[in-house]
Amino acid sequence: MNPVIETNVTVERLAVFKKKFYDLSYAFRDILATMLEISAEKANKLQLDLLMYASAKASTCYNNPLVQEALKKISIEPGKMDFYKDVKDFILMGIDWAKKN
Repeated sequence: MNPVIETNVTVERLAVFKKKFYDLSYAFRDILATMLEISAEKANKLQLDLLMYASAKASTCYNNPLVQEALKKISIEPGKMDFYKDVKDFILMGIDWAKKN
């Protein structure tokens, strides 16, 4: 959604959105860093990695009937996926990385 939002609004509206986004993002980063006892930089990387992973993973969950129909039309059988387990495993992997490095 970012490309849609960022190209179809005024710069003033975008600035308001970005201010709110970064305020909340930094607050979450700081809480994450405190909870995991890691640096703010590592917490920021972990947060961004999770955001990108989860949003990309969610778009391949095939819950959208249009996507299901399109895949059927081209004879593609997507593999089984457990979104919650996959994201949980990714989070634990990221936390492990942050604590070791």
